Order: sequence, then structure tokens, then C-alpha cells
Amino acid sequence: MARGEAPERNAAGREGAPILEVRDLVARYGQITALKGISLTVNEGQIIALIGANGAGKSTTLRVISGLLRPATGDVLIQGRTIRWATPRAIVCMGVVHCPEGRRIFTRLTVLENLRLGHYTRGKTDLDPAMARVYKLFPILEERQSQLGGTLSGGEQQMLAIGRSLMLRPKLLLLDEPSLGLAPLLVQQIFETIAEINREGTSVLLVEQNANMALRMADRAYILETGRIALEGSGPDLLANDAVRKSYLGEL
Repeated sequence: MARGEAPERNAAGREGAPILEVRDLVARYGQITALKGISLTVNEGQIIALIGANGAGKSTTLRVISGLLRPATGDVLIQGRTIRWATPRAIVCMGVVHCPEGRRIFTRLTVLENLRLGHYTRGKTDLDPAMARVYKLFPILEERQSQLGGTLSGGEQQMLAIGRSLMLRPKLLLLDEPSLGLAPLLVQQIFETIAEINREGTSVLLVEQNANMALRMADRAYILETGRIALEGSGPDLLANDAVRKSYLGEL
């Protein structure tokens, strides 16, 4: 695989039933309308990319899905069941886990303690297999398990944030800017891991600044502009779109 290329993925089985449906979603912060009626779908087994400029509403979309922000109107369904009024804990228990922008690890806790906190809703049930899976994906975390989170490198902290999100073996993983601030080699590693997570059966809704990598690995993508979906289509189709190439890929 050439440097900077997204991992190749098996396209078979990408037309499963919808695991996530966002319908005509409107969300506000006070008097500011951040989302203006967006709709999107993630099918079982898919990686869906959500790209756009800063302030377009990408992170707000994930916050609504994970229950951190109540929608003004519209609905969010997980496997056909509305979660509009569900608490964040209830949404996690339904298999939807949000890995937020900025890593948000517990810097004064060890790697092991951070991972165990990711498993808190299940207590000790299946803790060891969950830990083993994370260590298989990120061997460096096993080596650093006694180290405080705040002493890890930026790349290791991102691995820990993703690993903590995987401790409950989510059906749907919401990833917000996983490559932000990382060196190119680490970006490649993170994307390879996202592909592996997906191959193991977890659907992914990916918010990502690296539009080129995101579109190359996505089954489908949505482009947000000022709270509205401006374009949608398969990753390859959007990569070939002249407007997308100019605005988001830095090509003329």
C-alpha cells in the first residue's frame, strides 16, 4: 500500500439493513441553528464519511446521535427504534459509541483504567475478551497499560481513545476527526485500524478532515455545508466530482 492511500476494503455485504437513520434533523445552540434538516443513513457493515468545512455541523450531528444534544425537530433511529429522547447511557447500551474530537482521555488515569472505564456499563462481563481485542488492534497500549494517559504521545492517545470506544464492541462507532494533529504515518495506521474494525463487523460514521482518505475508504459520503447536506454519493463518485476535488481535496 502506498503512503497516503486508504486501505483496500472488501465491498461485499455492504447493503445490510439500516443501523442508523437520521431524518430531517434540526439542531440548535440557543438561537443558532447548526443543523437545518439533514437526513442520512448508515447500513450495517458500512463506513459512511461525513465531511465539510469547520462549522458545517459535522460534530453537532454526532452529538445529536449520541444523545449529547437534543434535536429541535426531526428524528434519529437505531435499527428502526427512535432514540430522540434516549439518554446518552441508554444509547451506549444500544450499541452506539461516540469517540469525540480531541481524544478526551483521562490523563491522570492509566491506559488500563481508561480502557476499563470504556466498559463500565457491562461491569466485568466479557471484560477480558474486550481488552484482548483492543490490545490486538493496538499492541502499544498493552505495552503502556500501566502508563498514565497524559504521558502518551498524541498518536498513542488517539489509539487509547478509539480503544476505549471499542470496549463495548459497538454496533455503530461514531468517530470524530481521528487523524487530527497526527503525523502522516500515524494517520495511515489509524485508517488501517478503522478498516479492520469495520471488517470485524462494526459500522462506522466517520467525521474526518482528511477528505481524500475518508472518501477512498467510505462506502458512501455526505458533504455538509452550513448545516445542510450539499452532496451525497459513493466515495469514488465524490472523489471524481470536480467541485469536491476543488473545495475539499485542494485540487484545481
